[in-house]
Amino acid sequence: MYSVSGPGQPGELTAPGSAGGLPAAIDGLDLPQMRSRLGCEDEILLAILEQFARDFGQWREQFDLEQQAQNAEAMVRLAHTLKGTAANVCANEVQAAALALETALRQGSGQTAGLVQACDVALQRVLMALRQQLPSEEAPQSATMPPAQALQVVQEVAALLQRRRHVPHSMLQELRAAVAPVASAEQLDALWRQLAAFEFKNAQQTLADIQARMSA
Repeated sequence: MYSVSGPGQPGELTAPGSAGGLPAAIDGLDLPQMRSRLGCEDEILLAILEQFARDFGQWREQFDLEQQAQNAEAMVRLAHTLKGTAANVCANEVQAAALALETALRQGSGQTAGLVQACDVALQRVLMALRQQLPSEEAPQSATMPPAQALQVVQEVAALLQRRRHVPHSMLQELRAAVAPVASAEQLDALWRQLAAFEFKNAQQTLADIQARMSA
């Protein structure tokens, strides 16, 4: 038996969950709070966490590039997006660090190096735990999805978003296969970010733009 000292405690030991499901705890996250906040089944929570890991795996690199370009607006946006999405998945230390960074950036403070580092440390702790503890994803199928089937998948996801329902993990995988051949990299990045942040209206619009390209 593993002992668990509580969600989000450094160095905790976690018992693995059922095959393909969530583990008992994940370092840097408050899973009980996340379950209570979102009210989702573990399959959906798993998909959300996987999306979080994909969306923010290169956050520090992106921030450094915008900082080198002196793009203050983009830097604020990166901090704000990280703060909001971290709140959704109850990565509380990441949220607090991103809030402090965003506040300093909006106030025009030039002393942000320590705040950026704090964000990165907190984020890397969560990302490392997700890589180690979440089930590995199945390799995507190489076969191209038939256009009619791809359009049907997009329409089914759009219907879920219209009802403000979360998209199941299995359907997310189908959606990736359906839209990858036609969607731009910018559209895909925006869609995954919006789905992870529960921005249903924005995700609907992005998906509608992709669907228009599929029907063209």
